[in-house]
This record gives sequence, structure tokens and C-alpha cells, in this order.
Amino acid sequence: MLERKVTMDNNNNENIGENANNGENISEVNNSVENDFNSEPPATTGGTEDTFKNLDMKKEIEVTQGFFKNFFSDPLAHVKTASNSSQLFVMAIFLNIVWILASFVPILVMNIRLGNWAGSGLQRTWNVISTSISPAISVIVLALLILVFSKDSKKPLTTLIAAVTIARIPLIIASIIAIINVFTHEVVRVTSQVTALASALSVVLVFFAIKTIFAENNENKFFMTFAKIYAVYFLIRIGLSFLGLAYGSIGVTILPPAVNFFI
Repeated sequence: MLERKVTMDNNNNENIGENANNGENISEVNNSVENDFNSEPPATTGGTEDTFKNLDMKKEIEVTQGFFKNFFSDPLAHVKTASNSSQLFVMAIFLNIVWILASFVPILVMNIRLGNWAGSGLQRTWNVISTSISPAISVIVLALLILVFSKDSKKPLTTLIAAVTIARIPLIIASIIAIINVFTHEVVRVTSQVTALASALSVVLVFFAIKTIFAENNENKFFMTFAKIYAVYFLIRIGLSFLGLAYGSIGVTILPPAVNFFI
């Protein structure tokens, strides 16, 4: 009896130990889940700063390349995903940097070739800066308008910027293609049509991105909202044009015919 009691006590102790271990494992799993949620950058300035501190540029380039490859197989699905995700903001920043650089090269070449014909040194510098940053400003302006018009959706601005940027991938590609304009102006006949196509595709993708953000099932009601957003957007673009921010704001810098004389 004594041996049986000792055996039972040992078994109970083992069970208690196993339960304690299971409790530790469950606690570890819970902590892991909490860490996963906490690792997601919140839509705040602090979260964005932490995201950039931990940014792995090589990994980000690989992720962006993979996203690009899959984007054209189902662009609408990617745009809708971007409209509901807070994980694509860093990719959006990376894409906007590429867009800025693609706009910077042609306008810089134009100002170098035109020289004093393009104005004073200060004017040329501002022309290069304003043309380069215009695409990014257009993304921010449109995202802010969506934020204003979609108060009920409670989407963070970072998500809206990512959604607009992803929807404008065709324009980013067209901007990269348009760099060949610096070599010969004759190719503008082709690149201008590529840009027109990219603009049309981007408007359609932005339409579906905003529709996903609003979660509006009434097609007629949403179309009117979309029209209002774009109407205000173009009015703001007119105002920005007085600051020199309209040229190239569609995202593609095309050298004027006069530059052909200097090539």
C-alpha cells in the first residue's frame, strides 16, 4: 500500500509538472502572439520611425520585386489588399523614392542641356526639385483627401498612402520607361502613349482602392464621392501649379521639344 501511495504521489507530481510546463508553453505562445501584434508598426509617427530603424533595404528590395511580379497577375486583388493592410507603408515609401529618382533624371538632364535658357541657377534648382517631388506630393494630397472624405472608415494615413501608391504602380513603371527620353526625343511618340495608358490604368486602380476603403455597395453613391475627391484633387493641383509643382505631377517627365535641339 505504501509503495502504491508513493507511486500515486509521484504520478501526481509528474502531472503537476506537466501541467506547469503546459502552462509555460501556453504563456510562451500568448507572449509570441502579443509580440507579433506589437511588432506590427502602428499608424503613428513613433511606429513609423521604428519601422525605418529596423529597415532591411536588401530584404525590402526583394519583397518589392516579388510584389511587382505578382502584381500584374491580379492587380485588383493587390490594390484591395493594400487598402486593408498596414504592412505596405515601407514598400510605398520605397516605390515613391524610385518614382522621385525616375522623375529627377530627365529634368536634371534637361536643365543641364538648356543651361541659362532654363532660367537662373535658383530657377533651375527649384525646377528640378519641384518636378522630382511632384509625384510623391500628388500621392500625399490624394491620400489626405481620401482621409477627409472617409472619416467613418478610420483608416490610418499610412494605409491610404500605401493604397494610392500601389494603385499608381503603372505610372511608376511609365516614369521609369520615360527615362529613355533623355537619349532621343523621337521616342516620346511611344513613351507618351505608354504614359497615357498608365494614367488610365492608375485611375481605374485608384477607383477600386478607394471603393475598398469606403466599403460602399451603392455604386452610384460611391461614383459621386469618387468624382468629388478627384475634382478637389485637380483643383489643388491647379493651386500647386503656381508653385511649380504641376509639371510632372502625373508622374512622368517628358522633355519638351526644345531640348531636342541640344541633344
